[in-house]
Amino acid sequence: GSTVETRHQLMTTTLRSPFFYYTTAPDITPEAEQYLREADTYFPKNDVAKITECYKKALEKSPDSSYLLSNIGTLLSIQGAVSEGIKLLRKAIEKNNACVAAHHNLGAILLSHGVLEAALEHLQKAQELEPKESAEQQPKIHEIEPRKAAILNNLGLVYLHLNQLEKAQE
Repeated sequence: GSTVETRHQLMTTTLRSPFFYYTTAPDITPEAEQYLREADTYFPKNDVAKITECYKKALEKSPDSSYLLSNIGTLLSIQGAVSEGIKLLRKAIEKNNACVAAHHNLGAILLSHGVLEAALEHLQKAQELEPKESAEQQPKIHEIEPRKAAILNNLGLVYLHLNQLEKAQE
């Protein structure tokens, strides 16, 4: 019924701007980068299976990459393998607590599933970290809207759901 529709709607509004590291990432090997470049060619075709396959191959070459873990965790979550996706996002944060993408994506996914307190924690962390990533640490990212706006949008949604209206209006 309506809760499923609402949840789906929430998913599209929150994950409209997941942060992906498309063609490179600060902590990957050249071999892994090749797979990212290959994955990039499948984005226009929306071939999620191929993109996921390329990311998994990239991760085999750079198993400690927080950015790749964030990418794969987000992709899996979007495809419905939410608990596996969340595990990978948490692992990304464990390896690199300053990975804005992992905090933002995890926060957005938790938000879409109504886990509001945890979502708030990760989105606040993303907001706090965002200005600190220097330009060269920010690989080319395909985006619909600026990262900052996406983080603030999701934080606003959490505050709204937590009935913290005055916070949401800030």
